[in-house]
Amino acid sequence: MVELVLAVSFLDRVRANVRYWQRASRALAPVDYPLLETEWPNLVQAMAFGVAYTETLADAAELGLQLIGFVEARGRWGAWVPFLEQAVAGSAPNPALQCRLANHLGYFNRHPGRFEQAVAQHGLATRAAQEAGSQLELANAHFGLGDAAYFQHDFSEAEREALLGLQILENVPEGGFIQLGGINQLAMVAEARGDFAAAETWFRQAATGYAAYGHPRKQATLMHNLARILLSQERHDEALLQLESALDLLAGGLDVLAEYNLLLVVGTVHFSRGNLAGARAAFLQIDQGYLERFGHTEQLARVTNNLGNVALKERNWAQAADYLAYSAGLARALGNELELANTLGDLGETRWHQGEWAEAFALLAEAASLLAAFPDHAWARKRREAILALQAKLLGNEA
Repeated sequence: MVELVLAVSFLDRVRANVRYWQRASRALAPVDYPLLETEWPNLVQAMAFGVAYTETLADAAELGLQLIGFVEARGRWGAWVPFLEQAVAGSAPNPALQCRLANHLGYFNRHPGRFEQAVAQHGLATRAAQEAGSQLELANAHFGLGDAAYFQHDFSEAEREALLGLQILENVPEGGFIQLGGINQLAMVAEARGDFAAAETWFRQAATGYAAYGHPRKQATLMHNLARILLSQERHDEALLQLESALDLLAGGLDVLAEYNLLLVVGTVHFSRGNLAGARAAFLQIDQGYLERFGHTEQLARVTNNLGNVALKERNWAQAADYLAYSAGLARALGNELELANTLGDLGETRWHQGEWAEAFALLAEAASLLAAFPDHAWARKRREAILALQAKLLGNEA
């Protein structure tokens, strides 16, 4: 009897704690996210206990969904994945809840490149959404499947899934916000194929849509995407205008990871203009320790690659080699062959300048070979041509 009373009391405390954080965080807008920073350990504890028991799982699942925006803004999906996994498994009797959880879990699995798990979760969300009769989550599941396809460079499948999701939403009056995700996906496919005009049109449409919905985080992300397109066309002033406006939207720590992604492009614009000091300053605003601490290896690989390129242009061969070798190791560990090929090309050039000719040509050959696997990717084709041209030039210099 005593054990039963203690158990009930403990579950009551778990439930009360979860519901307390539901109330405390429900009223918080994105501008209030910094207030949650000091409470992060308490939020993790509430979720860990909440999803562990059938009696409190539904409440914990709702808390987990309620905090998705904060988790995304801080890039802490790695900490949230185990909780979402437990919540998805325990919410089978409630398909309306399960499809929402599974879609978020799918996106969180995609971020670190766990594509098989992402596809599985969006597939589960598709079935749960159909059972629940949720057209919104069904469309979102198709966008999630397209998202996973895009990052595996299957652009035809990404486009097909985006169009399926948009078709589902055609007769759903409340589907406008989710629809913007499909438009962004079509723009990303167009960008990858080198159709910058179409990509620019769609990115602008989605950015305007998110502004109308009052969602600065997503608006800033679309402005980041638009700036990439403008940079690809050497429209530097326009790109910087988009980036500066997006950074203003995120002022006050609204979304740290999105801010870092914007700074990567700011630095790249300066680099493209030959302003190496401006490029380095932008890249060094990114806290590499934060990226390492929370497992954002892809972003860490990019910023160290970019700093390596600045050093390469400055003819600081030793520093360039250090940065680029580190970046290449991260990209190789991730299995990100596009990022790896890009960095190996720069590292090959650096090693040639250091007099390590055999290693240099081996690195350039590996980079060209990796890029040959992406014939449908416009950037990969252009980068491969540049590396082959560099090989020919260095061979000529060696002779």
